[in-house]
Amino acid sequence: MTQLSLRSAFILLLATLLAIVLLGYEASVSRIFLNLGMIQLGGSIFRSDRVDTSAELALAGRYFDISYKYYSQELAPVWRYGQVALLQQNTALALNRWRLDRRTALLLIDWGYKEILPRPLEDVAWFQYATQVAPDLADTWYNWGLDAERNGDLVSALSRYQNASEAVFSGQVTRSEVLAKIGIAYRRIGNASLDKSLELLNQALNLNDFRSTAFVIDVHYERGEIYWEQGDWTKALEDYEFVVKLRPSHRWARLRHGYLIYLVTGNTTGAIDELQQVLNMWPSDKYKKWPLIMQGRIYEAEGFAEYALNAYRSASLIDHSDLEVVAGIERLSASNSQK
Repeated sequence: MTQLSLRSAFILLLATLLAIVLLGYEASVSRIFLNLGMIQLGGSIFRSDRVDTSAELALAGRYFDISYKYYSQELAPVWRYGQVALLQQNTALALNRWRLDRRTALLLIDWGYKEILPRPLEDVAWFQYATQVAPDLADTWYNWGLDAERNGDLVSALSRYQNASEAVFSGQVTRSEVLAKIGIAYRRIGNASLDKSLELLNQALNLNDFRSTAFVIDVHYERGEIYWEQGDWTKALEDYEFVVKLRPSHRWARLRHGYLIYLVTGNTTGAIDELQQVLNMWPSDKYKKWPLIMQGRIYEAEGFAEYALNAYRSASLIDHSDLEVVAGIERLSASNSQK
């Protein structure tokens, strides 16, 4: 036996004796078999794909099973045995093991967010499995909904958020967050009235049990967008002001805010100045035309034809096919030629 293996054995012996003293006999035995299973599981995961690891996985599963039987309050054996079953391509067994301890649902969610996983576990449907382990827990449906939203599937996201709203809120996600997500999804999909979306966002903000200020800012922006689409300029301005105050880098909120300063208060100078700041902070993309277009609208409405024409021409350099820009240039150019 090498010096290194002797040292490892000695450390394991000390750890075992210490565990017996601190945890008691049953928990200590459970921990020993848990560690043995982890050794086998780690070897099977990180060895080459060309090597048959079925024997190692089977042994790891037996160790985890023994560990759980000795001390069923320990979460790790159940969690790890489920992973072993996945590696054995036995999803049903994995889910059955995880259902022995519902805390595994939150671990499944955590693993769904991991950026780096062992290769055999990269493509596992962690969020979906969480809903199958704890279907009555709002966190499982909510996070599966977030996963669908990140992948651009708003229809599936909406369905999962709705399931979350009917589940038990005993984890981390809050009812305000779920209601807000449903309202936002309704608006973006367009399969419900804006009034329905507005009702849900109002409920979320009135309940106000969000976990972060960032989420509250997003909801105010989304509600501002609804008011904007409905033409309720005063209420839209209030929401955009809330967003701009707490997140001044939010370009779209500042854009709307700048224009509504003019529409609601009639403050031409304040609106133009705000839109100029938005223009200065906007990246060089096709949407940079919008601060210029809105400046053009204001100048034209106030009778400053030359300034309006210059604004529209600048917007044309960004997007020469924009119909409002083309019409504005033609209209103001014809007006100037008649003078």
